[in-house]
Amino acid sequence: MTEAIYYKSLFNNSADAIARIDSELRIIEINPRFTELFGYTSAESNGKVIDELLLPPEHRKTGHALNHQILSGDTVECEEMRHHQNGMLVDVLIRGIPVKKSGAIHQAFVLYTDIRRRKATESSIHYLSFHDNMTGLYNRAFFEEELHRLDNPRRYPLSLIMADANNLKLTNDAFGHAAGDQLLITIASIFKQVCRQDDVVARVGGDEFVLILPNTDEQEARKVLNRIRNFCDSVPADPIPVSVALGAATKNDSTQPLHNIYQKAEDRMYEDKLLRHHNSQSSLVHKLIQLLESRTWLSPEKRLQIKDLVLRLGKQMDLEDDELYELFLLAMFHDIGKVGIPVELLKKPGPLTPNEYEIVKKYCEIGFRISLSAPKIAIVSNDILSQQEKWDGKGYPHQLKGTKIPFFARMIAVVASYVAMTTPRPYAEALNQDEAISELRRNSGTQFDPKVVEVFINDILLAGEKESATTLDHE
Repeated sequence: MTEAIYYKSLFNNSADAIARIDSELRIIEINPRFTELFGYTSAESNGKVIDELLLPPEHRKTGHALNHQILSGDTVECEEMRHHQNGMLVDVLIRGIPVKKSGAIHQAFVLYTDIRRRKATESSIHYLSFHDNMTGLYNRAFFEEELHRLDNPRRYPLSLIMADANNLKLTNDAFGHAAGDQLLITIASIFKQVCRQDDVVARVGGDEFVLILPNTDEQEARKVLNRIRNFCDSVPADPIPVSVALGAATKNDSTQPLHNIYQKAEDRMYEDKLLRHHNSQSSLVHKLIQLLESRTWLSPEKRLQIKDLVLRLGKQMDLEDDELYELFLLAMFHDIGKVGIPVELLKKPGPLTPNEYEIVKKYCEIGFRISLSAPKIAIVSNDILSQQEKWDGKGYPHQLKGTKIPFFARMIAVVASYVAMTTPRPYAEALNQDEAISELRRNSGTQFDPKVVEVFINDILLAGEKESATTLDHE
């Protein structure tokens, strides 16, 4: 094979786009890869000045200088952008190889390596090094750099806003981490809408955010706080209300240490969290109950029936007032964990599959985690967890047996089962009182505490009938 054939094979099969140009920068020939990379065919390229083909007018001066360097015999290797025929910019590595004849350079090969993939990877790595992957906000590393860069008199007054997402743990526990992630993304979106282009918004921790507001005084910072709160209030609860604790502080001159400003904003944020905590918790619990009632067959009236029956049972068993209050909380929130169960399973008209049943059984553990996150009902968390344990030890989640099952959990198990049996459900018709009593007796000593069943049936459900019979006897 002759040398020319070797050259032609190398030229035509190269992974790089190659153009051979003359001393006037006109294209003599191109290889197939040139057409692939830039879109131009040989007919469209040959005879054209290469930079007129690949560069817009404003960049041709630089391109001409580069190619003249090659024709001067200089070694050239640089990364630039060149235009595709369709106007798209292509990242390329450009290398020049002069061609000498009789000691003079009269032609050159210009090689273009496609580096778009590498550039995209570098851009992605650079982006990730300064951004939070989930929310798209800046991360702590970028925040710390920007904070020190912006700490100069030209940016004063410089305000910081500290923010902490409320109820993230509860959201994760009740609805899963996908819901918790969405809560953070929603909060991040609110910050982006409220802030200006020059402001810096960063996620610096799991549920912590910082906003840097250059040339913003304390009064304007308070307005930003109010806008954030208004945005949060306007977002529909999905599945729970969006809420953030906020605190702001302002640096007015160089005599104020930056770390003091940061600490003051953080302290005010924690004060805000404490001041609003009670109202926030009450609102959240109320929203969870509303959500629960929309997802299950247990209506507000039936929930009240459970409450009334279990309190009567508690009084009959000589509970103290503080114990009755705990029992009241348990009655109202015993099934709160069902907010974390898919509604299609809760309202499924037919029997559950084994896998579906395993999912539904998780409601006790979900309710336990929710109650621990909501101080208002934390006192009954163990009872919520244990309500599906059985007297014979064959319940769930921990197979507790007999008196090892919390007493209030044993009580709510009997009462809630009775109300469920006497209520029409998607998967079962309602039983009458006699039929429900028979079921309670049949499961006494296996599913239910026998003593609780006895008191509930004889002193609560049948108490009215006994009184009527006594009255008739006297008559």
